[in-house]
Parts: sequence; C-alpha cells; structure tokens
Amino acid sequence: MSSLLLSDRLVSKDWHVRLDALEELIRLFHDLPKSSPEFTRYGPLMARIVDDQYPPVKERALESLLLFIDKASSALLPFSSDISYTLITKCSVSSRDTTKARANDALLLLIQEGALDSVLTELCKSVLTQRLSRPAACALEVLRAAVKQYGIPPINADTMLKIVEAGFEHNSQEVRTEAMFLATEMHRWIGSESMRPLIMKIRSSQASELEAAIAATQVAQPDQLDPEVRVRKQLRTPCVLNPGNTTAREAQ
Repeated sequence: MSSLLLSDRLVSKDWHVRLDALEELIRLFHDLPKSSPEFTRYGPLMARIVDDQYPPVKERALESLLLFIDKASSALLPFSSDISYTLITKCSVSSRDTTKARANDALLLLIQEGALDSVLTELCKSVLTQRLSRPAACALEVLRAAVKQYGIPPINADTMLKIVEAGFEHNSQEVRTEAMFLATEMHRWIGSESMRPLIMKIRSSQASELEAAIAATQVAQPDQLDPEVRVRKQLRTPCVLNPGNTTAREAQ
C-alpha cells in the first residue's frame, strides 16, 4: 500500500492506511510554505477526508483541514462551499466534543480567510431547510460565534435577522434556544431599534423572553463595538443569503 500515491491512501478503504496517510499529510502541510501551489492538489480531497466514519481518522482529518485553511490562502476558495457543507452536516453535528469544536473552528477560520459567503450560505441553509434539530441548532451556534468574532458587517444584519426568525419558528426547543442566543448577540451589534421588527414578528412569549435576555446583558453601544477578529479578505458587499439558490448536492 505504501507504493500508492498519498492522495490514493487518504481515501483507502482501510482506516489504518487513511490514518497513516493523514499523518503524512499533516507533516507535508506543516512543511509547505504559505500559499504554496501544492495546496491546490489536495483541495478537492479536503471535504471528502473529513467525512470519515471512524472518529480517530475524522479528527486527524480535521487537524489537516485546519492547516490547509490556514496556509492555502486563495487556493482554498474554490473548495470552500463543499468543505463548509461537509463540516456542517457531518462534523459539527458530532456527539464528540473534540470533533465538533474542531469543525466549528474550521468554519470560523474559513470565514476569516475569505470564504465568508460560502460558509454563511451553508450555515443559513441548514437553519432554513433542516427539520432535524441537531444540524439547525449547530448552525445557529456557529452563526452566533461568527457574529461575535467578526461583527456586523461584514456579516449581513438582515440575513441574520431572517435566520433568527426561522430559528424561533422551529419545532425544536434546542433550535429555539440557539435562536435566542443569536438574537441576543445580534442586539449587541445593531441595537434595540433595529431589533424591533423581529420582536414584532415572533410569539409574544418569545418576545418577552428575548427582551428580558437583552435587558440582562450589559453591552456597549453598537457603534462602540469592534470585532474580535478581522476577516482577512472582506467581501465588497456583505453576504446576503439567497434561499432559492439550491445546489445540485442538496437536490440529491
């Protein structure tokens, strides 16, 4: 098996071979200079290797992905949608805390490195289209972390308010709770006046709970807030979700 190319061993049917190949890939990514063209060779494989059924292999794959995102620069952008989709649907929903944490870190790092539109679109679609509670709740959790870290803008406030409203309408309490957390974080950035249309739309009990949560949170004025992290390659216009833009992957 060692005579096979690294790219072939990364997708071997034998998990031992995949794990050994990932160790080699991690060493390679460590050694490669930032923005090396070599990263382009492995871009098409990154979404596939993190979608592994064997937990130890998945976690090493996520480590390799974090290195890839950090060092590949513009080489990662053509693959960012597929990577985001796989992280959200196969990794962030994991019951293993380390897997979930690494997947969420990868999504946030993708945003920082310039894939804001791809990541936010996939996260928003999970809230809008997922009937299952786990994917929708996990997506809302990552969206809240993204707003907290990167701010409004570059993340579009109107899009986030639509997602919060959809979260409040979900039949799962877990999802509604995450929507409440995101709404409270949104208030920090846009203030009470901009939140008023949302409060008028949601159920009275939810509105009362949200207003109480906002009142209990000591925040600076929105114009005094700075993002914790700057997006490296900000989009010229904030990301605005087009829910009707369904990919072939989702239609399957």
